[in-house]
Amino acid sequence: MTVNKTNQFIVSGSINSKVRIDSPTALTIDDTKQACAIHTDDNQNYLVKVGNKTIRGELISIKQNQCTISINGNTYQLSIDNQHVVERKKHLGIVEELTITEIKAPLPGKVCEVLISEESQVAAGDPLFTLEAMKMHNEICSPVAGVVTKILVKSDETVSSDQILIEVDSTDITP
Repeated sequence: MTVNKTNQFIVSGSINSKVRIDSPTALTIDDTKQACAIHTDDNQNYLVKVGNKTIRGELISIKQNQCTISINGNTYQLSIDNQHVVERKKHLGIVEELTITEIKAPLPGKVCEVLISEESQVAAGDPLFTLEAMKMHNEICSPVAGVVTKILVKSDETVSSDQILIEVDSTDITP
């Protein structure tokens, strides 16, 4: 496969990354070369393997360059553009970065404990709440670093699968 300018993209959402497709089995993310593979399972979920990490996700919608994906019950919105389009949008002042991550319930259950409060800062991997489902307590962690903007549930509340529980804004991160 020949690498040309059409194989270089800017993926923007809660984090901006430069992605270059080197071959069907390799890509470069922010100047780091990675082996990759994409497969679908029987339920039309995508299995993406980058390096030694495998991620299962679902493509919810795609319209032109705007994608909505779900990974582990969390919804992400991405914009995929080539470098020329990003530079043109910046020049015109129309770059919109999607920085709100909606964290959804991965399965139905009862919220046992909310471990954070609105306006609190969280790091990727920080526990947000515990969810009881099928008599097991599941700790739900933040997939991104940022500031909690909305908590839409409270302790002892019953939630359904894919219900939005918390919103995290990754633009207001202070070191």
